[in-house]
Amino acid sequence: MPTWRQHQILVTDDNAQIISNTIAVALTLALPRLLVFIKLLLPPCTKAFSWCHQIAGTKLAQLTSFSRHLNRGNGGNIALSSLVSDFGNRGGSQDNAERNRLPQGSIYPPPRLHQPAHILDSSSRLASGLTSTLQESSSFEDGAARIIRGHLAQVPPRLGEEDFGFRRWCIIIVGNFKEDKWGFILVSALTLALFAVFIGEQVLAIATAGIVNGSTGLSASPDCGLWTIDMSGMSDFEKVFYQLNWFSDAESRAVTYAETCYPDNSTIDACNTFYESKIAYEVKHDSPCPFYGDVCLDGENSAYTLDTGYLDSRILGINGAPRYQFRRRTACAPLVVNASYIRLGVDDPSRVDYLYGNSATDGRTYSDFVGDSWKVGFDLSSYRVIRRHGSGLGGNQIQGDMMLLPEFLAPNSEITLFFIRTMNIVYYGPNDDPIFPADVNGTTPGAPIIWANPLQRSSVLGCADMSEIRDMETGDIWIPKAMDLNRFSSLDKERRNLLTLLMISLWRSSTFHTVTSRPGSRFDVQSKLVGSLSQNLGHEQWKLEVRKMFETSLARIQGDVLDIVRGVGKDRPFARNALTEDNLSLCHIVKFQSVGWRNITLLWLVTLPTFSFVLWVLTIEVGNPTGERQQVHQPEEPSAESPEKIVLLIWLFKNVHVPFAPRFRKI
Repeated sequence: MPTWRQHQILVTDDNAQIISNTIAVALTLALPRLLVFIKLLLPPCTKAFSWCHQIAGTKLAQLTSFSRHLNRGNGGNIALSSLVSDFGNRGGSQDNAERNRLPQGSIYPPPRLHQPAHILDSSSRLASGLTSTLQESSSFEDGAARIIRGHLAQVPPRLGEEDFGFRRWCIIIVGNFKEDKWGFILVSALTLALFAVFIGEQVLAIATAGIVNGSTGLSASPDCGLWTIDMSGMSDFEKVFYQLNWFSDAESRAVTYAETCYPDNSTIDACNTFYESKIAYEVKHDSPCPFYGDVCLDGENSAYTLDTGYLDSRILGINGAPRYQFRRRTACAPLVVNASYIRLGVDDPSRVDYLYGNSATDGRTYSDFVGDSWKVGFDLSSYRVIRRHGSGLGGNQIQGDMMLLPEFLAPNSEITLFFIRTMNIVYYGPNDDPIFPADVNGTTPGAPIIWANPLQRSSVLGCADMSEIRDMETGDIWIPKAMDLNRFSSLDKERRNLLTLLMISLWRSSTFHTVTSRPGSRFDVQSKLVGSLSQNLGHEQWKLEVRKMFETSLARIQGDVLDIVRGVGKDRPFARNALTEDNLSLCHIVKFQSVGWRNITLLWLVTLPTFSFVLWVLTIEVGNPTGERQQVHQPEEPSAESPEKIVLLIWLFKNVHVPFAPRFRKI
């Protein structure tokens, strides 16, 4: 749970700007009144200044005298005697001076302190009248300017009041420094301090814009729910129609978001939708083949793996107290296409049967025909992509729509097989990609050089998708589609709801569900077609396609979390909420980037205006009745200790009777 310092309130953009500007103006008007407190501190500061100046000047003079006399040869003993005399005279004792006076017959004159006499009597020409200068100042910058003009650049009395040019003023300032180094340094430090406070006022006022710090909001939609289709009473055709329409919308939004926001150079506002704009992942080339059997086309270490690792669910905006991590991993590789899995002409001499597993109706995974690749009028100039889905989750490979052969399964993974075939496509250059090959020169005399796919069958790409949820406290691992229901029901309500939300968001995060509708159009190669001609493809184009599908699956996780708490789908036909009353607490634990709203830190929203108001009130100058009475009875001699105006803070201490007031009565 956030501390009180972290609490924020959500306001509209316009109100956030008004609040920020109002606080900035209030601080700009209130902060200069700190000068009133500075003026109150002047008397003790003046005493401290005089003390520092006296100590610094005296020590410097003594050290200078001591060093000069030590350098006069055999007069060192006399110099020591002189130093003792100097220290003895600090108390002003005439007896000490008489005892330490040099003999009349000495060949050396009495030592002189090579500093102006005013140092020893704790006075400074440069600091003289400093209190009055500050009392007359109207602001910090005015005080700094007055000190520079009237003290650091003070004209020595011997020069009179004549006008001086800039060069002459510089000489005077340097002369003042040489005459009274410590006084000049201390007065300069005060000047710099006043100017620094002035700059700090402006910086603080400008920095108030920082209290507006983002547009993150917390879900609170009354429509929250997992809205699905109520298919009771529907025909098979209606079920397929509504399901395809229902799920293709979420898929299309995930595809668009992944294409727009997952590239490294994406900075547009459309990406400011989720709590974190994208989910990070690592890429591994030449990783181990994910399947149980030796079925990867290019060998054991030919797979392409993308893995998020275990990530805190906070990046999805989930704000629950029990912390869970999630992980998504996809490993893909071109699969073997030898005689064990591909048969030609078993029942039809032109038919190709793919035997990677049994479908629900026959023993084949998929079939196509030899002449399809150049059959005019059939999928003209396109890529035909057929997918088959199987699963090895929980040791049960029948959870998908296929019963895949055991060698094509992977531990705790959903399996998707893509059968990809080019239809009437030629290329401007060759390509040795195992899924999108182009190594047959199809150039005719007098025509441009073109290349074509030599295969009269489909290429096969296999992907294994794994999703996991891990309890950060206990380390327990949960597989979304192979949940141990007994263990799940033993958890407390809050943990069950968090697990439910993560499980739903990961349910359709797979390569299979990224191409549910129009599979061929989801591949990047389709966008490179111009008629029947294709732009040159990458050397490993199939990896680019896998990466695109993986990023889409990550965007689907983000989108499904937000769709649940926003209640997306409630207004669709036949919608019903699959969440129960016990699950509704998850509707208020998701953070996201709101549009048209801004956060303001509650701590600063309260503290800064309060500080400005209190500072303004406590520095109001009010009449002093005591001083006024003294002036009435003794108009010819007004009391210097009872000014006509005093600061409200002091007036309160002197005139308001509160239990602790007596100790302040004599301020």
